[in-house]
Formats: sequence, C-alpha cells, structure tokens
Amino acid sequence: YQRRVHGCSRLEKQIQGLDEIWKSNKAFNLPQQNDDMKQREDYIMSHQKLGCSSGAKAISSAYPQKYADILGVMEKGLMCQMDTTMKDRVAYAILCSSSDMWNVPALLESTYHPDDLFYVHVDAAVPLKDVRKMSAQPLFRNPNVVVEQLGHACWGCPSLFFAMVLSMLRVNMMSSKWTHLTFLSGGTFPIKPVQDFRELLLRHPDHIYLDLRHPRDDERQLRFESMWNEYVDPDTHTHFACPLKDSPDLPFDTDLYKSEMWSVLSYSSVRYMLCSGKLREQLDFWGHTIVPDEHAIPTLLGNSPFRSFVHPCLMFVNWKQCGCENPASNGSPCDLCMNDLSNLKSSKAYFARKISLRHKDLRDELRKLISHSKH
Repeated sequence: YQRRVHGCSRLEKQIQGLDEIWKSNKAFNLPQQNDDMKQREDYIMSHQKLGCSSGAKAISSAYPQKYADILGVMEKGLMCQMDTTMKDRVAYAILCSSSDMWNVPALLESTYHPDDLFYVHVDAAVPLKDVRKMSAQPLFRNPNVVVEQLGHACWGCPSLFFAMVLSMLRVNMMSSKWTHLTFLSGGTFPIKPVQDFRELLLRHPDHIYLDLRHPRDDERQLRFESMWNEYVDPDTHTHFACPLKDSPDLPFDTDLYKSEMWSVLSYSSVRYMLCSGKLREQLDFWGHTIVPDEHAIPTLLGNSPFRSFVHPCLMFVNWKQCGCENPASNGSPCDLCMNDLSNLKSSKAYFARKISLRHKDLRDELRKLISHSKH
C-alpha cells in the first residue's frame, strides 16, 4: 500500500516561512494574474510552502498560533466591519491537488461569471510548471481569479482545514461584496447551469447549505477523544501521523457536528467565524484532530445562531457501491461514471463529485447537458 504521512511539518522552515509571509504581508499581495509569470515563479520559489510533510512535533502549538495571530488582527481591524450593502456576486474557493487539477480549467469555465470571485488554492505537492501552465490560460488571468500555492491541503490532515481558513481569509481580502462562499474540490463539476445556482443564492442570502449531523460514536472516539498520534485507516491503508495531544478533553463546551466540507456558506456566517473570536479560540484543538475539515466549520455553525439557516447540501456524491472500478469505501465516495448520469440528471443538486480523469467522458457529457439547459 501507499504510505502517506499527514499532519506534521518541518517545523523550523514551515513556521519561519509562515511568520515571514505574515509579517511582510506578501501572502495577501501576490503578483497579479496579468503580471509576468517569471515574477510569480520567483515569488513562489522564494517562500517555503506551508503545510504537512515530515518532521517535528512542536507544530502542535506553533502552526495554529500563527493563524490565531492573523485572525486576532482581523478582529481588531477594518476587515471585520460588517458590509451590509446589497451583494450580487458569489465567491468560490476551489481546492485542487495533483489528482484533480486536470479538471480545474473546465470547472472554472463552467462556473465563471464576470461578477463573481474565484480563489484557487493548489496543493504544494503540484509541480510549479503545472501551476504556471494552468495560470497562463486566459480565464485564469482575469482580475476576479486568484491562483495561489501557499501550502498543502491533504485529506485527513489539519492542513486541509487550514487551507479552508486561508480561503476564507483570502476571499474576504479580495472583496466584501459577495453573498455566499462555495467550497469546491478540483474534482467537482456543475450539473446545472451556473446561472440557476447564482439565482438560488441571491434569492436566499442567509441560507447555508451543508448536511449537518452529529458524529457517530466511533468517529468521535477516533477523531476527537484520542487526540491522535498515529493511526492506520483500515480501509485505505493510509498512515496518519500528527503530534500527540496530552489532554483528550474538549477545550470548549459545545456539541460536535459533522458535514462534508464541500459546503456553501453565507457571507454573514463566514464573517462570524473569522471575526467573532470563536474560530481563533478553537484553532489549536482542530489542529490536532483527524479530518477537521469535516468538523470544525459544522461545529462552529451548529452551535451558533446560524444553525436555523442550514439547508441540505447542494453537492451530489455517490457513497454507494455502483460496480465501477473505483467503488465507494468507508473513507471516500465512488468516482462518478456514466452509470451515474441518469441520477445526476434527476438530482436536485447543483454540483457533483468526484469526477476522475478516467471518467472524462462523464465530465464531457455534463458539459453538453449544461449547454443544452442554457438554451
């Protein structure tokens, strides 16, 4: 089996890199998309990429603390002054890795609207030449599209949660004139015209779309109470490694919730998490748990006044055995294929995942379907 180690970092380089970027503010002022690509390459190569690899245990306190410092500055600054003006745009955070980056150009093309915002975070493991090739395409050079490669975003690892926090920060820094933030993976594709999706969100600016539930007992034991050091997933044979936390007690009095991370969050709910202090207070805890991307945001919103605005997720995912060569497992949904097309056509969802390269024919069929729906 393939051995993958998540959650730790080369402490000295990683923390020094994050500290340098934050103090210089360069992380929030990347060269613009229409600048010379050599300038972008020099910038990326001059900074340590942030995330997980192998290394020291002291990341347990230092890495979450850096994000806590950033959020603390936000809470005191102008960025947390609530924008109550009418909003008529949607924001997207597209998190992609080497396995699904092939689909991102088509995903951007199918969801693109000139009034909307698109933040694309590329996993640090993706070769820079591939990032440059994608970023050079005309659509990616528009001023409302930002591509960054600042860190890892590994499934099961706190790095994916921190990539989500980074996405929320970056979208807020791009503009405050948006009504919802939509999290998409690179392996996602719309199954309805983007105009239908935009109209839904603009009609319901307070709605949040995610499937909220309490974690099962076994999930709670594994992901929270053990405060993991190393764990081997019996289904995927993946090794997870992260610093051991001494205390298994929850650091806050709250109910735990779970949801798939590919959610649609309202502007006000994102601002609540970034500016109320709640997210900052819990960063250290979520930085020591397995799959915090599926628990941190649901728990924050499930214990807030925003709980009453939660509606079912708008993402189609097949967790059932469908007979294809990559069936669903306990840790991952089925790769969608042509066998799913009829269900996709009748679904009330607006997006679908996972779309893999070997089932590119399904992606192409969905493009035709969306094109016909527009007319």
